[in-house]
Amino acid sequence: IDEVMKFDPSTHEWAQDLPQAKKAHNTLLRELASIHRSDLVLVCSSTEMNMLKQPSWNIAPWKLISAPFFQKSVKQDMTTSYDERSDFVSIGGFKHPPNVDSVRLLRLIWPRIRSHLPDAKLHVYGAYPTNEIRSMHDEKLGFYVHGHVEDIKEALLQRRVLLAPL
Repeated sequence: IDEVMKFDPSTHEWAQDLPQAKKAHNTLLRELASIHRSDLVLVCSSTEMNMLKQPSWNIAPWKLISAPFFQKSVKQDMTTSYDERSDFVSIGGFKHPPNVDSVRLLRLIWPRIRSHLPDAKLHVYGAYPTNEIRSMHDEKLGFYVHGHVEDIKEALLQRRVLLAPL
């Protein structure tokens, strides 16, 4: 068993106050098991592809197919300069449990980020937010839960930093 399989996130300093850390590790193990049971895995980013090709995970390379069709190229006239952007953003549909966990984690760590950047705002987008997720909306804290958005490209073009703690 390699170090990834032995990794226990609950033992790390950043996870001491995070009850979901063990659940996140178990999710990782389940997802790796699903990959091993699959005949084909569509991988949507080069970063994810490189991660999955680690020899220690023993995933057959012929199973991994690059599928960047989730991301279209951005036309030059659709870009927004860094100076025109502000704040943080997180996106993910809430019927996918890891996205719910992600927002729980963001809500937990956001006060720490905000202590260093008191004017920062985090905008959370995603279809089907639960009541729990909606209840995390807190304007005083700069934590905005928007739910579904019609034009995600426009929403993303307004922000400087994408947070995806999965």
